[in-house]
Amino acid sequence: MRLGNGVMEPTDKAVCILLSYARPQNIQRMVDTVLQSSACGRLILSNNNPDIDIHEFIKSGDDRVEITQSPERRYAVERFVIARECPEQYFLCIDDDLFVSPDQIEQLIEALIREPERPHGMYGEIVHDRDGQLTVETSIHRYDGELDVLNRIYAFTRDHVRRFFEIADLLGTENIDELGPIDDIVLSHSGNSLPRCHDFGDFWECPTSNQKGVALWQEADFLDLRLVCYRKLQKLMNRKGAVKRPS
Repeated sequence: MRLGNGVMEPTDKAVCILLSYARPQNIQRMVDTVLQSSACGRLILSNNNPDIDIHEFIKSGDDRVEITQSPERRYAVERFVIARECPEQYFLCIDDDLFVSPDQIEQLIEALIREPERPHGMYGEIVHDRDGQLTVETSIHRYDGELDVLNRIYAFTRDHVRRFFEIADLLGTENIDELGPIDDIVLSHSGNSLPRCHDFGDFWECPTSNQKGVALWQEADFLDLRLVCYRKLQKLMNRKGAVKRPS
């Protein structure tokens, strides 16, 4: 938690893992914000697009920053592959189309430390099951409460990382790179209870977050693949859905 001067305890600092693929122009701003937060002990930036040299978009002399340039295309699940190799206890991942403040990062890590049994975030989905038909309430934010799935920003622990890969195995994933656009769903099932969404105020979104050809969720069959995964996990883990949000 925070010391009297507003700085986080050294043992409470998180590893922040950022992935860059289609929005390298956003990365400098994100790196600067994370480094301004006292919750960041280390920042790992992985460029997953071999067609881009991320060093052309990022400059930092901070020794907490580690930059890797992948020789082949990597996917969102790479953040959990990276986390698995880290010895730290707490982790933070932010999608490259979302801009939060240093204070919001600190509040999110503090929430995780207070309640490490479940992942925490600021954005997500509730999946409604009406007579066996699944529908998804998306883009939930500025909301305090439980969700079925966190999106876009995630605070989680080493135990959640371990459980993430156990769940991937349960889904029959032979190659973790083939998990597809469901890593957030898997992480959201890695706690002892439903993930929690927090209202820490407004944040900013990149205009490309809804742009076809850039935004992953705009790809064909995106929702269908996710619903199939959610249904499988519902059966495998016998989890009840999130409580209905107050209207």
